Amino acid sequence: MAQIPAGCFDMGDAFAEGAPDELPVHNVCISAFEIDFHEITNAEYAECVNAGGCTPPSYFNSATRSTYYGDPAYDEFPVIYVNWHQVKEYCTWAGKRLPTEAEWEYAARGGLEGNRFPWGNTLSGMDANYTDSGDPWDNDTSQVEYYAPNGYELYDMAGNVWEWVEDDWHDDYNFAPIDGSAWVDTPRGAYRVIRGGDWNAPNYTLRVAWRLYALPSVDSALGGGRCAR
Repeated sequence: MAQIPAGCFDMGDAFAEGAPDELPVHNVCISAFEIDFHEITNAEYAECVNAGGCTPPSYFNSATRSTYYGDPAYDEFPVIYVNWHQVKEYCTWAGKRLPTEAEWEYAARGGLEGNRFPWGNTLSGMDANYTDSGDPWDNDTSQVEYYAPNGYELYDMAGNVWEWVEDDWHDDYNFAPIDGSAWVDTPRGAYRVIRGGDWNAPNYTLRVAWRLYALPSVDSALGGGRCAR
């Protein structure tokens, strides 16, 4: 796991070029934490399944591959077809937890302030896996740690698969916590936040401020996760 230092940052879309849910930009101060270098892989998730701590993905194929999960050729590719509950169960089994949304964005920025992407302000197929990016796997998941990491040595914080975080979905950042904690309603809201874009996403969804939501029961060929501590 990468050691992420404590610090403060401006969370949200500094360019005001995204959706209203990325606003208002607000300063958040984060305590030091750890986060996985890469997304949960098929091999890592299978260890949890074999130990009885996790349930298998709902499908064992991927978008273009008839075999994927359980095929040794794809052990180092991100697990997909896992919902929010399954990713949370995996993180708990591993002695970890889901990152909060603020932690995720702080880590994704890699120490850079006010940039669009984890590495700067421009994007090409050399940076991440997204729609028609030209990666060797042609519009499907890519092997973890294939693309260069960000400033915190984190891989695929943009593209490849979108990642579940702990927070409930809210339509904007009004009244959001400023201490890096998860924004969780009582009772919990219907939707959870997803982050990071995916291999089938247009390039604008790879911005570090981009956010979307899904029901926690939803799994997809586009979605996976990573853990924090």
